[in-house]
Amino acid sequence: MTRLCFIILLTVSIFNSNTFAQDTSVEGKYGLGISAGYFLPIGKLYERFNGGPKIALKGSYLTDDINYEAEFYYSNFSSGKIEDLSFKWPYDSEYYASPDASSQMEFLGVLVNFKFPTGLDWSGLSLYYSVGAGFTYYEYQIKDMVYPGQLTTAINMDFTYSPDVEKHTALHVNVGAGLQYFVTPAIYLGLNCRYNVIASSLRPMEAWLLEKVSPLQLLDINFEFLYYF
Repeated sequence: MTRLCFIILLTVSIFNSNTFAQDTSVEGKYGLGISAGYFLPIGKLYERFNGGPKIALKGSYLTDDINYEAEFYYSNFSSGKIEDLSFKWPYDSEYYASPDASSQMEFLGVLVNFKFPTGLDWSGLSLYYSVGAGFTYYEYQIKDMVYPGQLTTAINMDFTYSPDVEKHTALHVNVGAGLQYFVTPAIYLGLNCRYNVIASSLRPMEAWLLEKVSPLQLLDINFEFLYYF
């Protein structure tokens, strides 16, 4: 399979070599593609999740000065850190974990990004910086956490929260930088890193010493593949 992929890429490169030699301008090209990467929480959000994979569909319009890009993305943090935390029950001053607990967080967003070339170029590999904005819907869910406010003589480990869900749609802005390379005039490869702020919050959970998260802050690192026509 690896050998076959190499042969295909080599064939495409040879097929497009004449076009590349004749048309090095990117002015007025449209592109479609995908990106795959990782969403990494920072700040207080990192106290709840380690992060998770991120995938996106992208549409692009190129000029010599700006790359206009629309992005539809999805990310899922499938397991959190609260499952490993304990709370102190005031009636016996003992600490209790929630053995059946689970938590997850999903993101679904639409962004418009603007990529600005810096003029730095190394044999076709060029550097750019970017800014972007849009909206993100997220859903934060916790299940089967033992309820810490019990007023009994002995704690009941089967007395848990019903699924606790926070859902919001919020403004999303980002700023970042990346590297881009045109294998041919039609095939684009890119690598970028961005700092993201989602203008929303997660409520505090005092029993587990988790503070309010506001705003949501994340880094994303992405590998991009687009085809231009």
